[in-house]
Amino acid sequence: GLDYVLALAGNFAGLVGYSLFWIGMCRISTQARKRREWLVLLLLPVSVCAGLFFSGLYVSMQVRTCVFQITAASLLFAAAYTVYTDRLIEPLPVRKALAGTIAFAAFLSALVFVGILFPDITFVSARNAFFVSIVCHFAIAVFVLALVKERAEEGLRRLADLDVLTGVPNRRSFSLRLPEQMRQGDAIVMIDIDHFKRIN
Repeated sequence: GLDYVLALAGNFAGLVGYSLFWIGMCRISTQARKRREWLVLLLLPVSVCAGLFFSGLYVSMQVRTCVFQITAASLLFAAAYTVYTDRLIEPLPVRKALAGTIAFAAFLSALVFVGILFPDITFVSARNAFFVSIVCHFAIAVFVLALVKERAEEGLRRLADLDVLTGVPNRRSFSLRLPEQMRQGDAIVMIDIDHFKRIN
């Protein structure tokens, strides 16, 4: 009846939310827009819920919950993987903490899924998992703010240490890299180019 359809609509809304979360993490992590991300938002919730509806399995709360939890866990793991692997492009310290927290939230969803399938070996109740998941999402928000802050600081550091026009380290960067005391055999060579400002 109508109750089952409303429950399926709730699943659909939840899956749209997790899809948007994955897209948001991709955007925050890589700072690039890709069309395939929106395909996930359009196709994943629709295909999952359509599969439940047309198979008639949407009337089973256990099946609906299992499908929702495993899909949510997959999207969370994908977001954690994206954040973690992008550390090679942008090695900010907070990335590991952010990826770890997202992965832990995915692990909680997977535990709920296992607990529903095998009630005898439940590691955590759905209620407790939900509570810890809320704490995880709060921590994710804090780590995202830290990521944005670290990125801004790194950008300012890059502007302070590199010549804007050429991208070559400037005098400040050179001075910071000099040792406090010169060792035997060390030398500094200074070269002056006349009228370089005309070229620059």
